[in-house]
Amino acid sequence: MSVSSISYEGKIARQGIVRDITQQKLFEKALIKSEKKYRRIFENMKEGMIVTDHEGRIDTVNPAALEIFGYNSPEDMIGKYAADGYADPGQRKVVFRNLFERGYVKDVEMSFKKSDGTLADIIGSATLHRDKAGNILRTEVIFSDITERKKIEDKLKRSEYKYRTLVESINDLIFSVDLEGRFMFINNAFEKIFDYPLDVMKKAYGFAYVHPDDLELVKEKYRTVLEGGSVENVEFRQKREPTRESYIHLSVNATPLYDEQNNIIGVTGIGRDITELQRVKQDLKEIKSISGAYLEATTDLAVLIDTNGTILDANQEFGKRFSQGIKNLKGKNVYTLFPEEIAGKRKKMGKKVIESRKPLRIQDQRDGKWNDATIYPLLDETGNVSHMAIFTHDITELKENEKKLRDSEKELERKILKRTAELEEVNTALRVLIKNRDADVKEMEGRIIFNINELIMPSLERLKNDNLNERQKTLIGIMEDNLVNITSQFAQGKEAAYLKFTPAEMMVANLVKQGKTNKEIAELYHLSTRTIESHRDSIRKKIGLKNRKVNLRSYLMTGN
Repeated sequence: MSVSSISYEGKIARQGIVRDITQQKLFEKALIKSEKKYRRIFENMKEGMIVTDHEGRIDTVNPAALEIFGYNSPEDMIGKYAADGYADPGQRKVVFRNLFERGYVKDVEMSFKKSDGTLADIIGSATLHRDKAGNILRTEVIFSDITERKKIEDKLKRSEYKYRTLVESINDLIFSVDLEGRFMFINNAFEKIFDYPLDVMKKAYGFAYVHPDDLELVKEKYRTVLEGGSVENVEFRQKREPTRESYIHLSVNATPLYDEQNNIIGVTGIGRDITELQRVKQDLKEIKSISGAYLEATTDLAVLIDTNGTILDANQEFGKRFSQGIKNLKGKNVYTLFPEEIAGKRKKMGKKVIESRKPLRIQDQRDGKWNDATIYPLLDETGNVSHMAIFTHDITELKENEKKLRDSEKELERKILKRTAELEEVNTALRVLIKNRDADVKEMEGRIIFNINELIMPSLERLKNDNLNERQKTLIGIMEDNLVNITSQFAQGKEAAYLKFTPAEMMVANLVKQGKTNKEIAELYHLSTRTIESHRDSIRKKIGLKNRKVNLRSYLMTGN
């Protein structure tokens, strides 16, 4: 209703117009109700929603959009150009070109800048509204935050890449086969190991190249897996290359392969080439057989222990020594087989071997037997001692022979000492006899020299003073020379000095020895005392007593 003033018959009057607006009110009420419903949806929807005006400025934004882009209130976004939020300008051009050409874009993935400068990955759809003249009225954009999903997808891609790289680079065989036994997947290791192309293998029947003797075992294990079980370490042989009769030894683990409905659709597994391992096992078996033969061939005791002393293996001789079978000895601690004192020594030796990594030798006695034991270290791939081999030789007989030898040596030594003492006594007696004989000889020599010098030489001297012809003088001279030569052969010391005396000096020396004085000697030979003194001086000079206070008579009698 509307009321207005009018002039009616000269008076001011009021006029009103009443309109029925019931339908309008109902329409407005329905509109308000619809707007509230839309607003509730707009405010509560999980997807972000932005409405821009004809210039591309943000006009309306819902809470989900604020949360996605990190804003606190609508005022922080309203009025900004939506195009400025694109992280990649090239991407923005593509989106806008499609939007203007088709009027919409759907499920487009984009990166938008958030309020803090970080990026948010979104997927969204946009609708462009125009009027009848084709002018842009507004743009509505609905989008979802896929940042976490993108991160997960990236992780999955990286994980898948790593898995793919691992699967394709690993040396083990990775495979899956369908229910009929045909390969669905094989990795590159198949081509390396079997030496023929992957495309040939992929088309092959899984059991085609299995060794005939192993085929039934492989099929049996395959059926076990298809029934929901799993198998481990199944060993069989498979042909290396179709045209050659050369086989590879494989060890395979396998489990069922399921689809999304948990139905078994095949078998997946991993296999390892153990050809070299089988060869090594065979070599080890042969080596063990040979080493076992060597161990049993020796008469020495041989035992293999770990670093704690646990017996791992031994030969029959070792079992005999301890009156037990090898089976009963295995697993026992070797040190418990010895007396406490010997066990302690053996433990110390074992510790030294482990620390030094060098063999050591020990000798000990037990149960009346002597043992010569050598402990050898066995090293692992890191160079540390993992086991020890002990070889023990019975040296009882050797020790007994050594004792006998020592006893014999002692007895021989005793006899030698006794015989030496006896010989020493004989030698002493001989030395006395020889000394006495030497004295007798010297005495005899002295007497000969004395007799010649005293009895013969003076007579010859007097004969030379007689009236002799030349021939007689010559013969007397020859006699003197011969006597001198005879006496000089054994004359030594004082006697040698006597040979230098003249006959007159010899005569004076003999009388001095008899105790005669100078006067008595002079009277005896009708000479002057001065002449006798001259002879004495000459004698002292010739025997080295000149200027020495030594009695001449004593010296001539004793020689000193």
